[in-house]
Amino acid sequence: MKKIIDLSDLMVDQLNELYNGNKLLLASLSSIQSSIHDATLADMVNNEVESIEGQIMHLKRAFDMIYVQQRKTTAYVFEALVQRLTDLIRQSADAEIKDAAIVTALQHSNHYKIAGYGAVCTYAKMLDLFPLASLIHQSLEQEKMMDKKLAMRAEEVINKKAQIGNL
Repeated sequence: MKKIIDLSDLMVDQLNELYNGNKLLLASLSSIQSSIHDATLADMVNNEVESIEGQIMHLKRAFDMIYVQQRKTTAYVFEALVQRLTDLIRQSADAEIKDAAIVTALQHSNHYKIAGYGAVCTYAKMLDLFPLASLIHQSLEQEKMMDKKLAMRAEEVINKKAQIGNL
């Protein structure tokens, strides 16, 4: 394992984690779509799948921009997030709880990606890699927007339906 000796190395490490993690999330989201009960949430997950596919393309471009080849790394946090999503779906007693659990798990992964994309943007700016920062910023904004949409849907519909089942 290569030592991280400067900010550029740390940025590349984060890009690799985001790249490999997004690939894991993509496979996971594709497999859970049949578990979703709420039609709007299903549409949101479909949009998230498309967004992640775009983010993977952005990350490939990012590696090209800095003349670095992406490498296969273990994305431990993403693996844990995917496992947690799977566990929550399996443990959910009914469709409404399952939808609420899916939103929770998706928000956890979005928040982690927001932190990662935010860090890469900051590093890229500090290293005067403004085109890279701009490219990654697009993914950062997509994640923030998805987080807001998930939170709104959860608050307005999904969590209320899940609560009704327990009253």
